[in-house]
Amino acid sequence: MALSGAIVSLVPVVTGLSFVLCPVGLALSLIGLRLAAGRRTGHTLAWVGVFAAVIGLLVGTSTTVSRVSASAPAPSAPTFTPPTYSYPSYTYPSYSYPSYTPTPTAPATTAPVTPRTYRGSGDDVVSVSNQPGAYVLEFSCPRCSGNTVLRSDGSERLLVNTIGSYEGKRWIDIRDGSVTTQLEVEATGSWTITIGGLDRATQANGQVSGEGDDVVMMSGNSSVASVTNRGSGNFVVHVLSGTRSRIDLAVNEIGSYNGTVSLDTPALVQVTSEGNWSITPR
Repeated sequence: MALSGAIVSLVPVVTGLSFVLCPVGLALSLIGLRLAAGRRTGHTLAWVGVFAAVIGLLVGTSTTVSRVSASAPAPSAPTFTPPTYSYPSYTYPSYSYPSYTPTPTAPATTAPVTPRTYRGSGDDVVSVSNQPGAYVLEFSCPRCSGNTVLRSDGSERLLVNTIGSYEGKRWIDIRDGSVTTQLEVEATGSWTITIGGLDRATQANGQVSGEGDDVVMMSGNSSVASVTNRGSGNFVVHVLSGTRSRIDLAVNEIGSYNGTVSLDTPALVQVTSEGNWSITPR
């Protein structure tokens, strides 16, 4: 009986029978040991029954525990539901920005202005009484031999900077808000300064040529111009176009020059040159 219970415990399907057969076999084997106590035979078979019953119980128990563990449902992973957040709605305020209109340069008007002339010799500081508006300044120092410099406290600042004699025209207070009240002269000879309106600029309708610094009032209706210069110093052409209301740097070279540039006429043109130059609108 104990041996049958041990064998049954090895079969997974009928493992449960081992818990019946093995205890019964163990009890019978123990009785057999008591009966064989007074005899010389039967001890071995009784002890085999005891061991078989114990082993059957152990195997059956182990098999049953394994089956229960295998059949137990696997624990399910915990589920996580993220919380739902509710954000308040936000309405951005609307802004109204002021419109911006760029301040143009001073208009190129040719209204006549009574000319004012200042004379001196050597270094000097001249006080002038300009009213707001654009002017043409003529500076002449025919016998100067050293540094010849003319500065203003207006927006143009450095008007003339050369060595030796000088004679030419420069514009002043061409930009809005600029009012010249003082001129500073560095010279080694006698000089003359005349300040007048834009009507004192060189008038041109078509091609214009000259020598040295000049201010030219160009009429007509062109968009480009051919420009030439024959000289060794700085050659600069500034253009204040009536259609753009701004100052454009058309040419900025050193020495001789020959090229075509944008130049919308009518326009007020300032030329800086130490030689002969020409401007041909087309």
